[in-house]
Amino acid sequence: MPPATAIPFYALRLRHLTVAKAELVATCGACRRSAPLPVLELAYAHGPDTAVRALERRLRCQHCGRKGWATIRVEWFVLRGRVLAAHLENGSW
Repeated sequence: MPPATAIPFYALRLRHLTVAKAELVATCGACRRSAPLPVLELAYAHGPDTAVRALERRLRCQHCGRKGWATIRVEWFVLRGRVLAAHLENGSW
């Protein structure tokens, strides 16, 4: 579940995910294999202002070898209750 101030997916950039509590997961449309994507490595290789949607056509499946078949989703890590409040107070979020 994304935070209340989430950016729309079409406008999401890699720089937004380097500081957020989120992970990118790519799924191949051909073989249905899924894998997490290293956000920091992608930001370094493609630039932090690269749109997440633009990565879908650049990715190649390591299982079947097809390029451009990927779909990317964002998995948000949401902390609840006191744990979230403690992180916000300490500035560690």
